[in-house]
Amino acid sequence: MITNTDCRTEAGITVGLVDAIITAARVLVARDLSPSAVREALADLRQDEDVAALLAAEAAVSAACKEEVWSWDHFRDSQVDGYWIRCSLTGPHLEHEDSHTGLTWPALVTA
Repeated sequence: MITNTDCRTEAGITVGLVDAIITAARVLVARDLSPSAVREALADLRQDEDVAALLAAEAAVSAACKEEVWSWDHFRDSQVDGYWIRCSLTGPHLEHEDSHTGLTWPALVTA
């Protein structure tokens, strides 16, 4: 996939850092990985919590809840225009939550 990202923005800096990790991996796979010190370093990499969190981050974002409620159902007295409020949570949950307004609403559980 090809995207254009301004490298001066927060997202652009993050994309550049991810690209640097990909570049380092492409260089490393062509190197001799058999020395014991290198194998130990690779084992450390495999067990690193930050690496695991980074690799799981895309899956967590993809698993973001898509449930929405109409704002007037909850804030009609204080709003001129209604809008859709989306749940901010990821993964399975019993109650939806919007991190911007603090609104929570029950998740519909189906059998």
